[in-house]
Parts: sequence; C-alpha cells; structure tokens
Amino acid sequence: MTEIQKNLATAYQQFALADTKQKDGLLIAEKLLIDVLNEEKKLADNDVKKRNGLLHTLDLLIRNYTLQGKTEKVHEYKSELLKLDSDSVKEN
Repeated sequence: MTEIQKNLATAYQQFALADTKQKDGLLIAEKLLIDVLNEEKKLADNDVKKRNGLLHTLDLLIRNYTLQGKTEKVHEYKSELLKLDSDSVKEN
C-alpha cells in the first residue's frame, strides 16, 4: 500500500509542478508521504525494505517541501535523511 501512496504523492507533486494553479496537490502529497513515513518507521529494523523505503520517502518529502518553499521542513527532513544514511554506513 505504501508504494501506491508514494506513486500518488509523486503524481500530485508533478501535477502541481506542471500547473501552478494546482499547488493544493502538494498538501495532499505531503499528507500521503507523512503517512507512508510513519508506516515505514514502524517496520522492524531487520526488514530489508525499511531503509530504502525511508530514504525514498524522505527524498520525496524534501522535494515536496522544496516546492512548497518550506525551508525549515526541508532542513528537518534532510537531517533525518543524512542521519539514516550515515547510520547505515556505520553498520557496514
């Protein structure tokens, strides 16, 4: 289900990017992505899909907040993405 939500969120983002009158789509995409992020965080740490899913969702959220001009949120989620990425490097 999370992949469907990510795809839908991406479609809303692309639509909003193509048509500036459709900026409300970014808010819909944001909600979908936050829901997906919360679901992915609940996955077991040993679930192979967890890390890649989180990285992809965080990337989509960063893009969404960039398009919305919400720089605080961009920094917040970039920090989370970098922490997750650096944690995985330490594990290897």
